[in-house]
Amino acid sequence: MKLASKLLLPLTALLLSNVALATELQCQVSAKYNDGFNSPCEGSDYNWKKPTTQVDVRLVNLSGTVSQVIWNGTEVCQGTSCINRTFSMPTGVKYFSAQVLYTNGTWETLNVTALWDNLALGGL
Repeated sequence: MKLASKLLLPLTALLLSNVALATELQCQVSAKYNDGFNSPCEGSDYNWKKPTTQVDVRLVNLSGTVSQVIWNGTEVCQGTSCINRTFSMPTGVKYFSAQVLYTNGTWETLNVTALWDNLALGGL
């Protein structure tokens, strides 16, 4: 029995290490209160002097070697991450999408939603 468990444990670890994670598009709202990089993401603040905020968007757990990323809804992109400064209202929702083209000829389209609320400027 001890021999079987000694053999089974490394085999199980080997099998679990090869489990592929799905590619995910995450965002983070730059605000005093936020939930970090998540999908979807949200942030809120109470600041009279901060009418706008920034949203960072990134791809994680890539399924392969990336050939190109086609971004939609973002302003400043570099490879697999972007910065967006489009929240200029007290409360808002912003949608982002990325089409990821892999070197092996496959592709996938990912989406994420960012929520922003500035309570000092009339947010919810």
